[in-house]
Amino acid sequence: MKGYFFAKKDATHSCQKCSYCCFDGDDEVVSECVNQGLNANKQHCSPRPDKDCSPVASPTPSINQISGSTEASKSSGPSKTDMINVVLGVISTVVGIAVAVLVLCLLYRRKKKKRMARTQQSRVTEEGNGGTNNYSSPGYASNGPQAEATTDARVTFILPDETLDPKANPDSVGTPHGSQAGLDKSMDRGATANQSSDKVVSDKLPLKRQCSQDSQNSADGEVGFRKRSGSAISFEKLKRKLSERDDSLLEEEADEIHEPIKIDKQPKSQRQKEGSRVEFKFKVQGHDRLLYMYQWFKDGVDVLRQNNATLVLECIELRDFGCYTCQVSYQDGYGEIVSSGAELDVIPQCRNGMRPKRLREVGLDTRDEIACLLEKKRYGLGGCRQVAAKYNMKEDKIGALDNSKEPGNDVMEYLMGSKPDLTVYSFCKILKEDKIERFDIVKLLEDHLLIREGAAAT
Repeated sequence: MKGYFFAKKDATHSCQKCSYCCFDGDDEVVSECVNQGLNANKQHCSPRPDKDCSPVASPTPSINQISGSTEASKSSGPSKTDMINVVLGVISTVVGIAVAVLVLCLLYRRKKKKRMARTQQSRVTEEGNGGTNNYSSPGYASNGPQAEATTDARVTFILPDETLDPKANPDSVGTPHGSQAGLDKSMDRGATANQSSDKVVSDKLPLKRQCSQDSQNSADGEVGFRKRSGSAISFEKLKRKLSERDDSLLEEEADEIHEPIKIDKQPKSQRQKEGSRVEFKFKVQGHDRLLYMYQWFKDGVDVLRQNNATLVLECIELRDFGCYTCQVSYQDGYGEIVSSGAELDVIPQCRNGMRPKRLREVGLDTRDEIACLLEKKRYGLGGCRQVAAKYNMKEDKIGALDNSKEPGNDVMEYLMGSKPDLTVYSFCKILKEDKIERFDIVKLLEDHLLIREGAAAT
């Protein structure tokens, strides 16, 4: 047997196992073990009672040790890899849900737009056809116009007798039903029939709804039909209704047709004497003046009968001062642009015994009205504080206006005392400046710009 040898020297003559050699000089080499080839792994010596030279093997862990280490690892908590996997799973789930919701929203919006488009198209068709299109009847589709009155519950058509014969109207055969061309040809045939004959189809064939005597030719000689309400709608009106289109489509087409208007020359501010002639010129690119429509404004209000590229003011007065702008657009209203503002400052001239009126010469009632208007707070407009600051009132007095019962009168008294030579015209120019813009007070003072020499204050 391999790995064993027969001990001849032993008195027992037993079979012993080949042992590992210790190579310390006391080993007994067994020839049988060498013959078996065990010398390759140094296991060719007889066993020694004093020493065991077998190689030490690493102990194999037991089942209890393995289970104990597993439980210890479990008790230490999840590993970092497990946590990362859990987080990635949660993130992927949330992203998937968000993508699904987004896709559903996009599908819902697309479906809603299609539904709205179909609804709008059906409404336009109902309005244009009066609710029913009777040209789609089988008789008309196969043989052209027939002398048969339709039996629709809402609309009754009456066609002229000359349309009875398809041969007399070859153009009617094969015309697309409900199309614009079909309507035009039907209108032409109806007009010709009314001129040549005074009778209608209802005189030859009985109508299936005899209660509607109004289903005859309309007063203007056009072939028409009536609704139950009794209101006649002619083919011309029907044609106009069918030709109506969505405003948004018209705007898109207009934007494609019209090029943006470009400005060549802006109006310039001027300072002219009272009684002079003033011109403001606003020029845009393009040689055809009939393409554009102009409108001039003074302080945001239309200037009547000023619809040209040049604004002409003959013999200006003090009340003509202000900011002038021009708005230009195409004749159909598209491409609207507005020029920059041009200021007109009028220099007062003593003419015809008139001179500029001072603010302190304004009547008491008018001053009270000015004070009340200044006290009224309006969003974006100046009031007592702004006017007082413009005329250099001290900061402490401006702050005291908030606690005053009549801040408007306080400002007016300050102006009377500190600015005795302040004219109404100068005061109005301040009221028109940015961040004040009290055009309501300017309107009140327009009749107080001038006063006759030697006249009493009013």
